[in-house]
Amino acid sequence: MSVNFDNKSFIASPTTLQGDISNLINYSTGAYVLAESQDNQTAALARRKRWDKLVRVNSNAVTLGMVSLAFAAAIFIFAALALVVLNFRLNKYDFFPPVVGFGILISYCAILGSRLWQVKKNQFNIDISNYNDECYQFRFMPDNKLYILVGANFDEKGESFATNTIGELEPVCSDLIYMDRIYRIKRYNEGVVIKGKAIIKSYRIINGLKRYMELHKPQYVTVFMQEGIYPVELIERISKVYGIYIK
Repeated sequence: MSVNFDNKSFIASPTTLQGDISNLINYSTGAYVLAESQDNQTAALARRKRWDKLVRVNSNAVTLGMVSLAFAAAIFIFAALALVVLNFRLNKYDFFPPVVGFGILISYCAILGSRLWQVKKNQFNIDISNYNDECYQFRFMPDNKLYILVGANFDEKGESFATNTIGELEPVCSDLIYMDRIYRIKRYNEGVVIKGKAIIKSYRIINGLKRYMELHKPQYVTVFMQEGIYPVELIERISKVYGIYIK
């Protein structure tokens, strides 16, 4: 699901797994599952090429922003030193304006740089296609937020999948993605791309024990979905509840 999922820092989730699942099953205002679509090797390669290019462009843009900030900070330092030298030559010793200006500009660059670093560090990419569509379920809650369930053992009606075991299975999932913000939806011939910021919870085995954990930092999530596997109503509802225009 994400190339760096296992390298991220976890904290204990403030809610329980069963509590979250119970709320999602009983109170969701809409549930959507994916379906397989026609696909072939040529289409799969074209889709992989498109997704890889988008990931690369996004990463390069963040890196370029950080380099530009570092360059700007270097210019500010040079300008501040030049003002100090000029004051010395003019026998003026009022260093307060250049020092204050220098401090403000450097602080501004540091804040922007920190935010860009968080964007680069906390990236989480999800690639959904015919090969794993059965692993994902989309639900909306009364707060008009999208929740993506990964590895659920129940359908959109909350009913457990048929099994060969005796007795009723307890509803579970492996990961729960709470999309706090969605700020971009764009459709391509290969599928749709949804970008936003999310809180991600995961049912993990820590020191031999199953624990419900949460990634320490919110993640900048990019969801890639193959064309044809998602219902159009799902994308339209995401666009409506988050107030995002579909490009």
